[in-house]
Amino acid sequence: MEPYIGVIGGSGLYEFLKFGETLIVETPYGPTPRILIGEVDGKRVAFVNRHSKPGSKEVSHSVPPHMINYRAIIWGLRKIGVERIYATNAVGSLRPDLKPGTMAVTTQFIDFTKGRASTFYNGENLPHVPGRFKPKSLLNHVDMTRPYCPELRRILLEAAKHMGVKVVDGVTYACMEGPRFETAAEIRMLRVLGADVVGMTLVPEVVLARELNMCYLSIGVVTNLAAGLQERVSQEEVKEIFKTILPTVRGLLIRAIEHTPRKRTCGCTSLVEEE
Repeated sequence: MEPYIGVIGGSGLYEFLKFGETLIVETPYGPTPRILIGEVDGKRVAFVNRHSKPGSKEVSHSVPPHMINYRAIIWGLRKIGVERIYATNAVGSLRPDLKPGTMAVTTQFIDFTKGRASTFYNGENLPHVPGRFKPKSLLNHVDMTRPYCPELRRILLEAAKHMGVKVVDGVTYACMEGPRFETAAEIRMLRVLGADVVGMTLVPEVVLARELNMCYLSIGVVTNLAAGLQERVSQEEVKEIFKTILPTVRGLLIRAIEHTPRKRTCGCTSLVEEE
């Protein structure tokens, strides 16, 4: 039984499944980090931490956001059968009401990255995942009007309601290049542009998933107020805040996975025309 659900963890979520088979998937873009395949409610689930070192079965925070091989991770998950992805992202808040410890469902993003391989469609080769995905064209302009899967969003929000967990719906994520934190002036700019949270890992991950007709949903975990809204931002603070909310995040993901069907009726399967 293949895993059709994947979970991508970031800062703070280094482990999700307690037991399972570990593997490294070779891709045209290089090897993936360790992927752990286990079970949740009888469903096979694949978990990968995006910051772990490619080709290594060790879990670590050794790869900075701008150096992550996003193409290898997404292609590798698709290769082993994953069609639906729940991702977690540590984020800074641009709104005083989104306090550290808050969880939020992202519905839009603004991309300020600049040095990353951000697409499979470079006009030179096809991102053909044997037996999984074969696009018709060398060049595809994927519609990103609604970047996230509406069905996964509904499932997650219903899971939160059932658990009595507060999740803020409908935030806009500004993705910065990193690895440095933002200046106070940059945060003021992002607020004017309509961003609610800021982070460094959402793009191009969500774009690549959509380019392979995969469902994708991001759960932002607020770990700090952004620059200018508090005196200092530190990596240690991010880790500590995530640690306190980690059991809730894990429980919410498990509840959502339990209610995530294999059959997709969300429209995500037709973003790119296939042969």
